Amino acid sequence: MNRKREEWESCFQKQGLDPKPVMECYNSDQGHKLSLKYGKQTDALVPPHKYVPWVVVDGQPLYEDYENFEAYVCKAYKGHPPKICQGLGRDYPIVQQVVEAGNGVTYNSGDFELDEGGDDKIKMVQGDDN
Repeated sequence: MNRKREEWESCFQKQGLDPKPVMECYNSDQGHKLSLKYGKQTDALVPPHKYVPWVVVDGQPLYEDYENFEAYVCKAYKGHPPKICQGLGRDYPIVQQVVEAGNGVTYNSGDFELDEGGDDKIKMVQGDDN
């Protein structure tokens, strides 16, 4: 994080936020404990993460579609969705059961298909809501 400090501070400044509390937390004993805890959680992911960021919603990785995580969160939300979810996820496929086994076999809910063009490539398929 130290080599990225200027980038973090710039990001905070652009958002009008003070980076000091985050840096104090990061450098504290509690911050160290949290880093270790989340590192263990990352190492225990199934399927294992392949790159960063590796976004998981409701136990399922979003793969390269992580920039649309809001739609997935809104689709997975069990209660009355907040206003931010309005217009998100209505016609958006949701990952339900995508599991890549270590032997290269892939199981999926039908929202994703293997791309026959190469290893570890998937393509999103618009699902039927019928």
